[in-house]
Amino acid sequence: MWNVIITLTTVGYGDYYPKTNFGRFIGIITAFWGVFFVSLFVVALTNTLDLEESEQRAFILLRRLFTRKILRENACKMI
Repeated sequence: MWNVIITLTTVGYGDYYPKTNFGRFIGIITAFWGVFFVSLFVVALTNTLDLEESEQRAFILLRRLFTRKILRENACKMI
Protein backbone atom coordinates (compact mmCIF):
# COMPACT_ATOMS: atom_id res chain seq x y z
CA MET A 1 0.00 0.00 0.00
CA TRP A 2 2.83 2.42 0.77
CA ASN A 3 4.23 1.83 -2.69
CA VAL A 4 1.07 3.24 -4.25
CA ILE A 5 1.05 6.29 -2.00
CA ILE A 6 4.72 6.95 -2.66
CA THR A 7 4.11 6.49 -6.40
CA LEU A 8 1.46 9.20 -6.31
CA THR A 9 3.76 11.64 -4.55
CA THR A 10 6.97 11.08 -6.51
CA VAL A 11 8.32 13.67 -8.90
CA GLY A 12 9.05 11.17 -11.63
CA TYR A 13 12.56 9.98 -10.88
CA GLY A 14 11.44 6.38 -10.39
CA ASP A 15 12.90 6.08 -6.91
CA TYR A 16 9.87 4.21 -5.62
CA TYR A 17 7.46 2.25 -7.72
CA PRO A 18 5.10 -0.69 -7.22
CA LYS A 19 6.84 -4.00 -7.71
CA THR A 20 3.90 -6.40 -7.60
CA ASN A 21 1.27 -6.83 -10.28
CA PHE A 22 -1.45 -5.82 -7.83
CA GLY A 23 0.45 -2.65 -6.93
CA ARG A 24 0.89 -1.79 -10.60
CA PHE A 25 -2.80 -2.41 -11.20
CA ILE A 26 -3.73 -0.08 -8.33
CA GLY A 27 -1.31 2.53 -9.70
CA ILE A 28 -2.85 2.33 -13.17
CA ILE A 29 -6.40 2.57 -11.80
CA THR A 30 -5.39 5.51 -9.61
CA ALA A 31 -3.81 7.29 -12.58
CA PHE A 32 -6.96 6.85 -14.67
CA TRP A 33 -9.14 8.09 -11.80
CA GLY A 34 -6.87 11.11 -11.45
CA VAL A 35 -7.21 11.95 -15.13
CA PHE A 36 -10.98 11.45 -14.89
CA PHE A 37 -11.37 13.78 -11.91
CA VAL A 38 -9.16 16.46 -13.43
CA SER A 39 -11.20 16.33 -16.64
CA LEU A 40 -14.43 16.67 -14.63
CA PHE A 41 -12.98 19.71 -12.87
CA VAL A 42 -11.96 21.30 -16.18
CA VAL A 43 -15.42 20.72 -17.70
CA ALA A 44 -17.16 22.16 -14.63
CA LEU A 45 -14.89 25.20 -14.61
CA THR A 46 -15.40 25.76 -18.34
CA ASN A 47 -19.18 25.55 -18.01
CA THR A 48 -19.11 27.95 -15.08
CA LEU A 49 -17.03 30.55 -16.89
CA ASP A 50 -18.82 30.22 -20.24
CA LEU A 51 -21.04 33.14 -21.20
CA GLU A 52 -24.75 32.65 -21.75
CA GLU A 53 -26.28 33.63 -25.09
CA SER A 54 -27.53 37.03 -23.90
CA GLU A 55 -24.16 37.78 -22.25
CA GLN A 56 -22.39 36.77 -25.45
CA ARG A 57 -24.54 39.12 -27.53
CA ALA A 58 -23.92 41.98 -25.08
CA PHE A 59 -20.17 41.31 -25.19
CA ILE A 60 -20.16 41.37 -29.00
CA LEU A 61 -22.11 44.65 -29.02
CA LEU A 62 -19.73 46.26 -26.53
CA ARG A 63 -16.73 45.06 -28.52
CA ARG A 64 -18.20 46.57 -31.70
CA LEU A 65 -18.86 49.89 -29.95
CA PHE A 66 -15.34 49.96 -28.54
CA THR A 67 -13.84 49.15 -31.94
CA ARG A 68 -15.93 51.88 -33.57
CA LYS A 69 -14.75 54.37 -30.94
CA ILE A 70 -11.10 53.43 -31.50
CA LEU A 71 -11.53 53.73 -35.29
CA ARG A 72 -13.16 57.14 -34.91
CA GLU A 73 -10.34 58.37 -32.63
CA ASN A 74 -7.70 57.10 -35.07
CA ALA A 75 -9.50 58.79 -37.97
CA CYS A 76 -9.56 62.07 -36.06
CA LYS A 77 -5.84 61.78 -35.38
CA MET A 78 -5.16 61.18 -39.06
CA ILE A 79 -7.05 64.34 -40.07
